[in-house]
Amino acid sequence: MKPQIKLFIRLFIGIFIFFMIIMTLPYFVLGEKSHFLHLTALNFIFSLGLTGIIYWLHIHRLKRSGIKINEDILKIKHHKIIESDLNINQIKERLKSNPFTAKMRFNQTDEGLELTSGLSIWSYGEKIRIKPVASEGNKQKYEVSSRPLLKTTLIDYGKNLENVKKIEDIIKK
Repeated sequence: MKPQIKLFIRLFIGIFIFFMIIMTLPYFVLGEKSHFLHLTALNFIFSLGLTGIIYWLHIHRLKRSGIKINEDILKIKHHKIIESDLNINQIKERLKSNPFTAKMRFNQTDEGLELTSGLSIWSYGEKIRIKPVASEGNKQKYEVSSRPLLKTTLIDYGKNLENVKKIEDIIKK
């Protein structure tokens, strides 16, 4: 099955279940007679339309960014191994001075560096981790990963992929 179809189905099921709960809850709370078949049909049509809009926005944003659509791109968690001459403190200073990451919250841990972004139009926030994984000579390898803060996120509009690419650009420049 194509990854785009899998994404559409996963998104539809999530939206359908969420709105089915929202639409039937008042009937159970108020003790009114529920027209379950009618509510299910309305919810199906609504969920199908909303899924279509969200799916189109996601795919359109990725294509506009020049990204070729495949299964890995449609995932919401992204990571990449990059090589650099910089140590973790130098990377932290570069990130703090860059406009893209300057407003993020920084947390240095034993495992590396964690950045947390806030709410935006495309996301509820992301957690970006930069973790040293190996060193060869004076080169250090880092794993850069980005994932949504909200665990129930089904679609990220390419935001986490963008985060990993921008962090890589900042470190390599």
